[in-house]
Amino acid sequence: MHEHRQPGTVGAATGVLFVALFIGGLVPLGTLFGSFGDSDATFDAYFASTSNRVGSIAGGVLLAASAFVFLWFLHHLRQSLQPDDTRAATLPNIMFSAGLVFVVLVLVGTAALVTVPITLAFGDLFDTDDVLKVGQAVLPQLGYVVMALYALWAAAVMVAVATVSARRSGSFPRWLCRLGFVATAFIVLLGFSGGMAFFALPVWVLAVSVNWFRTQRGRPGENPIDAAADVVSAVAHGS
Repeated sequence: MHEHRQPGTVGAATGVLFVALFIGGLVPLGTLFGSFGDSDATFDAYFASTSNRVGSIAGGVLLAASAFVFLWFLHHLRQSLQPDDTRAATLPNIMFSAGLVFVVLVLVGTAALVTVPITLAFGDLFDTDDVLKVGQAVLPQLGYVVMALYALWAAAVMVAVATVSARRSGSFPRWLCRLGFVATAFIVLLGFSGGMAFFALPVWVLAVSVNWFRTQRGRPGENPIDAAADVVSAVAHGS
């Protein structure tokens, strides 16, 4: 078995931070996601509300921030899967590439989602009337397609390849490998429907962070629920 470097507490913290930012960004955009396929009037009414525009912009900022934090998490994930023997590094490199595609697509999708509210906000700021009155429904729905279809598919490839690599090398315990396969199937089968499919990746990332944290503490493979409680406690106390 190859030797692997464990990210430890810092790597676990990046995963927890990604989960917090990603979910924090999805929540205020929930109504906008749920309007996919609705009439133009629905989007016009949504963006007519100042609170909706502010919420969409805030959600977009958090999602973009989560994408950049995910790059940090990816670095630690590849490090944990990367063996000293570079000839066996194919799967970790494929995983990293799929993760990069996910990051790019999240940023593209987020940009499409927040273009209308940001444009309207600038119009209000400079007292400009009739800003982007036509086509307000197109960009948010494009953002949804990019996020729910292509970004989540890239995430599914990343999770699947990481799980296969970890299973071969023994980097992850059995429960985490099983969770990886379940998360992959969940994302692929339910990705375009949105909803809970968006939360499959954060659940897996949090589970990986839990495993790293437990490994750092010298207690790998224990009950993941108890381990998750330890991670939350450690982050809350700044350890």
